[in-house]
Formats: sequence, structure tokens, C-alpha cells
Amino acid sequence: PSNAPGLDEYPVLAELSHEGISVFGRPLATLSNGASLESVPVYAFFDSEPPAIPTGRVFVTGSLEVNLEALVKTLGYEIQSRPGYAPNSAWLVAIDGSIATALANLKDLMNAAGLDSVEPQMLRPSQQRGPV
Repeated sequence: PSNAPGLDEYPVLAELSHEGISVFGRPLATLSNGASLESVPVYAFFDSEPPAIPTGRVFVTGSLEVNLEALVKTLGYEIQSRPGYAPNSAWLVAIDGSIATALANLKDLMNAAGLDSVEPQMLRPSQQRGPV
């Protein structure tokens, strides 16, 4: 979050306070106060849009025949939750809890037999929409 010690000199480009996520104008690796924050990439489709921030959660949908829990565990993920309306789907997180690990292993999930859909969760700050 933007109120972490040692971050005063870095501009906040986007903040999702409810999720405890902030995007700063400089890499966190340059901090000298030893703050324990995870540095992850952010994405934007156009320069004028706010950045999309990965949360480390991945939504997957598998075939009904696959043992989803066993499959994702072999790929370095664990099931965080399952929607009641889709028993063959789940929200995953990396076993080590790292956003970077979750992103690095996406290719393995996408290539896994038995998974039909793999979608990393990306958040953006809410924006006011104009009149329709």
C-alpha cells in the first residue's frame, strides 16, 4: 500500500486500496529501507488507460473427467476456492503464494491436458464512465 514506510518519494500511478495493491512510478528494487513488498509487472493496452495489475489468482476451467486438485498441484498451484455453480472450475494461487510464481507458471497451466480455460485475474482502478 502507498502508506508503507520509504515510499513517499515515489508517485502512486494506481491504487486498489481494498486489495492492498499500489502501483508506483519507480521499481521497488530501488528502495533502500528494506520494505518487504512484492514487485510485479503491470499491463496497459493503451498509454491513456490505467494499468492492469495481476493479483496472483488464476481462474481455470477443466473437463469433468480431470482431477483438478491433483493436476494443479503438480503444476505448482493450489485451489483457493471453487464456485458452487461450476464444479469443474476453480480459483488458483501459487503454492508459495507469490504473484510472480503464479505468472511464471501460466504457460504450464495453459498447456496442461484437461484444462479448457486459464485466465489470470487482473485488476484495474475503477473509473467513472461517461453517459451512455
